[in-house]
Amino acid sequence: MTNTDRPYHHGGLRQFLMEAACRHIGQCGIESLSLRALAREAGVSQTAPYRHFKTKSSLIAAIATEFFLQLHECLEQTSAKAGDNTLQAILDCGQAYMNYALANPERYKLTFDSAQLDYDQHPELQRGGDMCFSVITNLIDRGLEEGLLIDQPMHSMAGLLWATLHGITSLVISQSGVSPEDLSDDRPVVKALKGLIEKPGDSIALAIRSLLRDPSLIQQHARL
Repeated sequence: MTNTDRPYHHGGLRQFLMEAACRHIGQCGIESLSLRALAREAGVSQTAPYRHFKTKSSLIAAIATEFFLQLHECLEQTSAKAGDNTLQAILDCGQAYMNYALANPERYKLTFDSAQLDYDQHPELQRGGDMCFSVITNLIDRGLEEGLLIDQPMHSMAGLLWATLHGITSLVISQSGVSPEDLSDDRPVVKALKGLIEKPGDSIALAIRSLLRDPSLIQQHARL
């Protein structure tokens, strides 16, 4: 295969392998993923991928790290757009977190799959996750200084908000392809899932509302 026949630009093998791995995981699952199969898809020698990734684990870690870095950039930009409106920044970042995850569901699921990631072997993963979490902690810290939020430890509230965002987002992703019409069961859990699918942003706003000293500020100042 000549350079012009290869499905990636010269010098772009590393990124091609990461993108191809995400496609494979989405279609076939992670168990059957292999660097050799990706080499065949890329049209390179069986050893070429190992110049970029020593193991399958290092490839997966690179995908997750990239996801964290891109999510961090998304959250930083979203927060900056809200300016000095701390409540708006918190709301917008919550929605941006979910939107980015929904646009990249396979990478999101992989990034938070603890069974596939070894943080001790790949410290860049922890740094990436910490960068994302720092956006949330900074906003919570601002909210506390302004008297916007209830008087609770900053890291406890930031952790609660992060866990809530992750939980809502994971539930919505797990129900992808399911329409509200498919959920006609009257059980409370089914009604809850239906509400998440129809208006996931409302659930985020409700979670943030519980952190406010004055919950009515959601309606007064936020653009949901």
